[in-house]
Amino acid sequence: MHRRSATLLFVPLLLLTACASAGDRLSDGVRLQAEGRYMEAAYRYADAVDKDGTLEEARQRLLAAADTALQHAMESAAGLTRGGDPISAGDAFLAGDRLLRRIQQVGVRFSPPDGYDVQRRDAFDGAIEALMSYGEVQRDRGQFSDARRAFVRARSDFGATSAQRNASFEAEAQLLLLMADAALSDGANRTAYDFAAEVLELRPNASRATTEEVGDIQAAALERGTVRVAVLPITSVADVREQVGTDFEHQLSDDLELDYWRDPPLFVAVADP
Repeated sequence: MHRRSATLLFVPLLLLTACASAGDRLSDGVRLQAEGRYMEAAYRYADAVDKDGTLEEARQRLLAAADTALQHAMESAAGLTRGGDPISAGDAFLAGDRLLRRIQQVGVRFSPPDGYDVQRRDAFDGAIEALMSYGEVQRDRGQFSDARRAFVRARSDFGATSAQRNASFEAEAQLLLLMADAALSDGANRTAYDFAAEVLELRPNASRATTEEVGDIQAAALERGTVRVAVLPITSVADVREQVGTDFEHQLSDDLELDYWRDPPLFVAVADP
């Protein structure tokens, strides 16, 4: 009887905790909205709705705060574009998109402000163009890692079209060839080989000229970096022979010679016995 009473008390306590949690988030949202932090306020309201879908005040406040937050994102993006920072302008719309996804997750119907989608696409195109240009500048300066990150982000973050994705892949492939050539010149033969291999992973249908260039780099890397070894028969001390038998070392030598060393890893060549 005592256990049943405790259980009956526990259930309404859980419900009370959940409601209090939703109420706390609603209060946080009201405070943030009063401070002009509309994006943060919208997230708090969304959290409140997520905790308690019957909380109508949180739902209505979410719609109002989200609309204002996205209006501010549009204004910020326009200012950043005029100021010559198209990448940050694109980032402003990425923040808006994250809020839209959160609103959708909590089941609230919401449409962004008029012009949002058109301005968003223009900002994304500008960000992609700027990233591609930045990547080319960094490539020409020899800052290959920065260039590669820019090319990857151009196709990954801003809803790139098929043509934009292809341009990014091609730019990265050409960059990898430059990186492979540089590694080859520095004597980093294995690195050069690996960079060249990445080109074909990135562009499986690469042109014949690109495929041949990859083959030339890998052949040169192997020629310069391959270590040639002679594998000698295995011998053991008397104590080992007593433990494993006299035929063990002969069998192991044969296995290595006839099996393992017939297919050595890259950059290792085994002399003919």
